[in-house]
Amino acid sequence: MLELLYLVLFLLALVNVYVIRLKNGSNYSPASVLTIFWIFYIFLPIAMVGVEYTNPYAILYIASMIVAFSLPFYLTANYRNPRQCIVDLIGLEKIIKLLGPLVLLAQISVVVYESGLSLNLFISDPVLFANAYASLSYSGSLNKSAISSFLLILVYVLPVLGGLYYSMSNKFLISMYTFLPAVSTIVLQSQKGMILYCVALFLSGIFMSIVIRKSKLSFRNILRSAIFSISLIFGLLFFSFFSRGLQDTEDSGYIKEVISDSFLAYSSGHIYAFGDWFSGRYQQSSKTDYRQEEFRSGFFTFNGLFKFTDEAKSLPSGFYDEYHRPVGTWETNVYTVFRGLISDFGLYGSILFFLFFGLVMKIVFTKMRDRFCVYSFAAYSAFVGFVYQSFVISSFSWLLNFLVPVVLILIMKPLVKNENNIKEFL
Repeated sequence: MLELLYLVLFLLALVNVYVIRLKNGSNYSPASVLTIFWIFYIFLPIAMVGVEYTNPYAILYIASMIVAFSLPFYLTANYRNPRQCIVDLIGLEKIIKLLGPLVLLAQISVVVYESGLSLNLFISDPVLFANAYASLSYSGSLNKSAISSFLLILVYVLPVLGGLYYSMSNKFLISMYTFLPAVSTIVLQSQKGMILYCVALFLSGIFMSIVIRKSKLSFRNILRSAIFSISLIFGLLFFSFFSRGLQDTEDSGYIKEVISDSFLAYSSGHIYAFGDWFSGRYQQSSKTDYRQEEFRSGFFTFNGLFKFTDEAKSLPSGFYDEYHRPVGTWETNVYTVFRGLISDFGLYGSILFFLFFGLVMKIVFTKMRDRFCVYSFAAYSAFVGFVYQSFVISSFSWLLNFLVPVVLILIMKPLVKNENNIKEFL
């Protein structure tokens, strides 16, 4: 029975994408992006783990949020042809070639300095270096400076520029310069999430170039690049999992089990954890005992703005400290953006919030498509990053993610000119 329900939801999600495409003239509107990402986030776990441990009411709630967000995009009657804009591709290439290696070198220097670890250790045994750095990070022993925070902003800005450049120039290797700092982060610091987040930001640049009809990519080049990127990402993720102490054991069975559990937790845990939390909040039955907050007025969704309050400082490093074990030995403390939205605005208030959010992004998308400017460009890239991270938490739980669009605007402003000097506006 559940299988039939999820099949119907899957087909309705595809219909939603199709209708939005007809109404808005693009497969890359915010509503389509949100729907496609959450098709993946819902049905990948179901395919890997099964329906037995899912909560259909929680999944129906997520579906209602997608519909609420999509409503403003249904109301589009017609769309205008996009006005031409001029992007200084040579200038963009120079910035990428300069910033990519420069941020990489600065990042290595800052990580070595702040951790107190040896550069020789990094060169001779990067796995041991990453493991040592991760231990320092989780123990709270690192004193990160403002310089490392600014470098992290550039780590996030670069892939957006890389995606835009790649789509407009079809030069894949040069665009990969923008991933150098993110790759160094996973090698130096054993952080898995950053490389995947940067991939999402890279895609946002590609999506934008397609929307404004500047893309020169062919299907063959996209497929070749996707195969290369997926292989690289899985290799880096394997390195990250392996660096968490697995290099000290020779038990291949244990290594296989730990890596398998890690992949299941990071790819599938969110649906089962959110479902259990949702059940505990509204159905009075859950496997795990959760704290239940009421109407926090944006504290969880926009926690970056509360960064310096005592209450925000008391949050655990993983944001939620309840670990849910759906089945087997793997567990997760990832509860999706929707837990925070419900805690902030309530069940129906969160749906109204997503309706308003959809209206805002409809305006941003219309301005980007019909009258391109860097403000809508920056807002759209932040949205794609938000959607990617929504299976974990809100992107705006980190203060830096409020600053990334600002830096992106400052970099792109001299590179973009509208035809006939049309005045730019959001």
